[in-house]
Amino acid sequence: MRSLSRSTIGALVVGIVALALGIASSRAAAQDVDRERARTEFQRGVDAYGRADYPTALEAFQEAYRLAPHPMVRVNIANAYEQLDRPLEALFHFERFLAESPGASRDQRREVDAAVRRLRQRVGEIDLHVTPDGALVTIDGAEQRRAPIAEPVRVVAGDHTIDIQLDGYRAEHRTVSVAGGQTARVDVRLARAEAVAASGVGAIAEPTTEPGGTEPVVATAEPATEVEPIAEPEPTPPSSGGGFRILEGVWIAGAVTIAAGIAAGVTGGLALSANDDFERHVATYEDTSLPEAVREQARVDGRNAADTASTLAVVTDALLVTTILAAGTTAFLLITTQEGGMLADEETDVAVVPMVGEGLAGAMVLGSF
Repeated sequence: MRSLSRSTIGALVVGIVALALGIASSRAAAQDVDRERARTEFQRGVDAYGRADYPTALEAFQEAYRLAPHPMVRVNIANAYEQLDRPLEALFHFERFLAESPGASRDQRREVDAAVRRLRQRVGEIDLHVTPDGALVTIDGAEQRRAPIAEPVRVVAGDHTIDIQLDGYRAEHRTVSVAGGQTARVDVRLARAEAVAASGVGAIAEPTTEPGGTEPVVATAEPATEVEPIAEPEPTPPSSGGGFRILEGVWIAGAVTIAAGIAAGVTGGLALSANDDFERHVATYEDTSLPEAVREQARVDGRNAADTASTLAVVTDALLVTTILAAGTTAFLLITTQEGGMLADEETDVAVVPMVGEGLAGAMVLGSF
């Protein structure tokens, strides 16, 4: 019987850690590039907004948010939408900011709340009750919903057209006037088309055999073939070792799993704390009532906190990948080193090879049996 040597186990564990760190390093480099591009796009949006070039500002703010999502960018997106006279989209982003930024300063929340109240006076709702289910509802020739419609549909205050259609039913066209801050209810029950009613056909029935046709063919089972008798299993010779074994390799891999998991929890908590510091510094910087020196220091501290949070997040990712791979190695060794397992057989030659590719990380078992 043969067991894994210490050098083999050590090489396997080192390979797992190196693989995880390599993945994390590549991810950190990509995040740094995206963060720098996001800063550039954000500044481009600020400059365009200052020139009243709101379409360009909106495009730049949206790209900045895509590269590095942050609730504060939503405020800029909302402002651009409002300047473009698109209250629905502006209201959506202001509301999302409030939902995603519980740590925003009192002044920030007060300003955004005022914007939300202002925009809601320009937006109403249509509460649609359409029968039968499955009918297609088109609002203003663009937005479509399928009945039943569970929630009211937000629209800009004013007149709106509603078209409802379903195969086999007469289409309906309605015009509804929606007041700002109000909900207009629309009830529609489609009637069957005259052609369908004249034919006497009711609800669509299940397919049936045509008159004079043949009955559906029913598949029958093939005649049973003679089954050979099952031989009695040969008695298994008694095992000389028997029992459940935990070898040294299992203990080492398990220890790596536990250590990496604990470390991931610690660095993850530190990353969250650094992110909270960043949010606090951003709120201080946005508070225009504070002295300029205080706001400038908050800007510097906020950038440092953001870099710290990003670095800790990358380290946490690396430790999580290490934990997962080490746990898999532990399970593999635990199973294969038992009596009758792959690595317990003298004729077995097995190796665990790390695998890495785009969006993929893991290990592959190679060997001969």
